[in-house]
Amino acid sequence: MSTSRPPEQERARRFHQHVLADVAVLKSRGYNPTGFLVMIAQGGSAVTVAKRLFSDPRHTSYGFERLWEMGELGRTVEFVANLPWFSDLFTEDELDEARSRLIAHEFPFDERLAIVAAHPPVWTTEL
Repeated sequence: MSTSRPPEQERARRFHQHVLADVAVLKSRGYNPTGFLVMIAQGGSAVTVAKRLFSDPRHTSYGFERLWEMGELGRTVEFVANLPWFSDLFTEDELDEARSRLIAHEFPFDERLAIVAAHPPVWTTEL
């Protein structure tokens, strides 16, 4: 892939796209995270919003709780941020916070991460 974007900017763009694709799936299942989408519109990117959400360790959003109820924690920014091709966009503290939220909700974090990480997107080899 030929791009003038630095790899970090490209990964941030891909993270944003990944999150919006997950939102589209969630909408097809009857959940429209309007508050989250407003945050993205105001913050400018899904990376910015994820960082903001991770910065408050006392906060689990309504959206996170709703995805937990739906069995969709794999579509949270907490999980997506920890994917190997996106994790360097976040600090270790941010990733730890995201991981701890998932584990606190009995999400099989290590198992699910291993499954998804075994099949990286094709674009990861292009950066």
